[in-house]
Amino acid sequence: MRNGPAIALLAATGILHIYHFWLTPPSLPMVTTVLFGWVYLGIGVALAFAGRKALWAARIVPAVGAVLALGSVVQGQQKLLPWVLPFVIVDLIVLWLVWRMRPAEA
Repeated sequence: MRNGPAIALLAATGILHIYHFWLTPPSLPMVTTVLFGWVYLGIGVALAFAGRKALWAARIVPAVGAVLALGSVVQGQQKLLPWVLPFVIVDLIVLWLVWRMRPAEA
C-alpha cells in the first residue's frame, strides 16, 4: 500500500493531538488541537478505504493545521516546543507524501 506511511502518520498525529487534551490546561489552541486530532484520525482511516475525497482532505487539512499552529505561536498563544514544532513537521511530511500520490492511486 503506497499511502501506508501517510495513513500511519495521520493516525499517530491524530491520537497525539487528542492526547494533548490531558496534558495542557484548557485554552482555545488546546481545543483546536484536539479537534484537529479527531479530523486527522478520521482522514487517516478514510484514506485507507476511500479515494479522491480523502486524498484531497489529506492534502488540505494538514496544511491548514500547520498554518493555524504556527499562527498561534506567532500570536503568543502557544510555545513552539514541545508540541507545535513536531506537529508541524509531521504535517509537512504528510503533505509531501500525499502530494506524491495521484488521485487514481488512492
